[in-house]
Amino acid sequence: MPLYGRLNPLQIVEAIRFVGAEKCLLSTDFGQLPNPPPWEGMRMMLVTLLQCGLSEKELHILVKEDPCQFLNL
Repeated sequence: MPLYGRLNPLQIVEAIRFVGAEKCLLSTDFGQLPNPPPWEGMRMMLVTLLQCGLSEKELHILVKEDPCQFLNL
């Protein structure tokens, strides 16, 4: 299981649940060589968070609802 920054993905899931998925925004700083492109880094993170117990409903909120809300779309 990869680490993201200094946090274990299980800690990220715990933090999302503590504050609520509707108050979180996911992002990546991937894109530098030799890291994967940002979209692949995000995909990798989402798969890992699902494997760590994040629900599909929480994922839907994080990647579809929250960005639109935060951008006022």
